[in-house]
Amino acid sequence: MKNWKTADGKIGGVPSLMNTYGIWYDIDAFKAAGIPVPAAGWTWDQMYEAAAKLHEKGAKYGLVADAMTALDAPFSLSLYSQSAGGAPFTNDVHHPTKVTVDATYTEGVSKLVAGIKSGAVAPPGYDISNQQSLFSAGEIPMLWSGQWLAAGFLTDKPKIKYGFAPLPQVDKPATLYDAVGICTPSYTKNADATFKVLKYLDSTVWDKVLPDSPVAVPAYTGAQDSYFNALDKAGQTTVASTVKTDLKASATIGVRFTTQWAGQASDLVTAYWPDILQGKKPLSDLQTMADKINELVKSNS
Repeated sequence: MKNWKTADGKIGGVPSLMNTYGIWYDIDAFKAAGIPVPAAGWTWDQMYEAAAKLHEKGAKYGLVADAMTALDAPFSLSLYSQSAGGAPFTNDVHHPTKVTVDATYTEGVSKLVAGIKSGAVAPPGYDISNQQSLFSAGEIPMLWSGQWLAAGFLTDKPKIKYGFAPLPQVDKPATLYDAVGICTPSYTKNADATFKVLKYLDSTVWDKVLPDSPVAVPAYTGAQDSYFNALDKAGQTTVASTVKTDLKASATIGVRFTTQWAGQASDLVTAYWPDILQGKKPLSDLQTMADKINELVKSNS
């Protein structure tokens, strides 16, 4: 709930649905490459090794993961350092006081740079507009994305056998925190009635909606059975197990800043991140990027 509180500690809203992240994988592509399919507890090194072998077997890219190359990517790479016992990229996405790029974080980025250089991992700027359909057609063997794809797959049956695994780890599980939710401004009239509607939307409604379209798990635990029961009925066992694994992870980080100056931070990321990943700027510029974001944090404190 801390991400849903205002600076003075009051509740400004409540989470409604939790987006969880993992790796969608093509079972037959992994079998053809002679490598085991991803599973809970697999490592970042195993992910990159799998991507390399899938690329060698003919895939344009073994891994497509815009979460590691787009504007919010510094948060995704934080999972590497957090899993290894290092510092998170930021200490808070809602009320941050600093960002940190330590040696473990830099190590994680260096492995991504190597993966992109080898051609195993899709580079910054890769067109992701049709990645779901390309995965369904068997052209992307490994895709970093969210559980929401499952609802679409139930309607538009992919041509491949597929599964969904948790994100890789170094030592301990780490994942992204990404909840959509409901807020109401402090000047709302009829606040008590509004809160009753909010509670209804955040609880009872999910039992009516999710059985037909299991798009995401409710943050309200009392409504989670309707989601998991729908997945079980549809045979989406790997999706259900991965979502449950994500919800249990103790190491998390938000997917982006939720501050009013978040756009300015994204501009700084744009100036450094893509070039670092493509080898056009040195890894040492990660610290330069962090320093500039910290200046932005300080000026808005």
